[in-house]
Amino acid sequence: MIYAFLLSFLTLTAWAQQTAPSAEQIWDTKNQRWIEFSEFHKTIAAGDTLVLGEVHGFPGDEEDPVNVQHHINQSRLLQNLSQHALTTPRRLHVGMEFLFYNLQEVADRWLADELDDDQFINESDWGSSPLFFYRSQMREPTVSGGRLLALNIPRSISSTVARHGPQGLSEDQKKLLPPIWERGGDLYFERIQDYLKDHGPGIDLDLYFLAMSLWDDTMAWNSTRHRQGADNLVIIVGETHVLYGHGLPARLQRYGALQVKTLVQRHVEKWTDEDRRTAI
Repeated sequence: MIYAFLLSFLTLTAWAQQTAPSAEQIWDTKNQRWIEFSEFHKTIAAGDTLVLGEVHGFPGDEEDPVNVQHHINQSRLLQNLSQHALTTPRRLHVGMEFLFYNLQEVADRWLADELDDDQFINESDWGSSPLFFYRSQMREPTVSGGRLLALNIPRSISSTVARHGPQGLSEDQKKLLPPIWERGGDLYFERIQDYLKDHGPGIDLDLYFLAMSLWDDTMAWNSTRHRQGADNLVIIVGETHVLYGHGLPARLQRYGALQVKTLVQRHVEKWTDEDRRTAI
């Protein structure tokens, strides 16, 4: 079962003085009701996987109050869940789209303070997103004894697929593929075509979508093989992989995760009753 929430903001206050929007609630799309932010942990049961769809932070976005608040909210949500985990036998783990699973040891060493931030960025092949946006979220597992999980396929493999297709992969690259890798469904592709077109002129949409499907399958595979009993896992991933339950949530179920919940952030000043009813 895939169970969706929307983290909904009514008004955004000045981020320099505040760490929270002045009005916020979480819309439970299944039960059609509002949940207070502070009560969200009560909706996460033992063994649940929460897929947290996000808008990525890029260089220069540090001065964008909306993007900064977006990531502060992620951190607050994880703090809410990890503090609750301390009252249960559960641990809270955080999985990252930005981290590659063949470099899990780097994530482990950073979380254990064996690497500083600069070493972590270099050794993890982190990419261009400022660590500023994600450091707090990735350190949150230390509160409950959880892990920071590297979930994604190495960038060189997905890049090869996006440019040349599976036939461009070397034998060594093929060894790192997940056991199940299939093209996402037609409805998933239809709904994200506009997003794919934004990735630049001349992009082969079919191959890029196949690479996105590879991300989904790899992250789902690694998420489920790291699962441990009643523990909870929060996966931080671009919201394109989350919306409508396509992408990663569907792949998690394919790999055997039966309790999957999703959450994305939205401003809802102009929402109608119909908007709430149809939100997914």
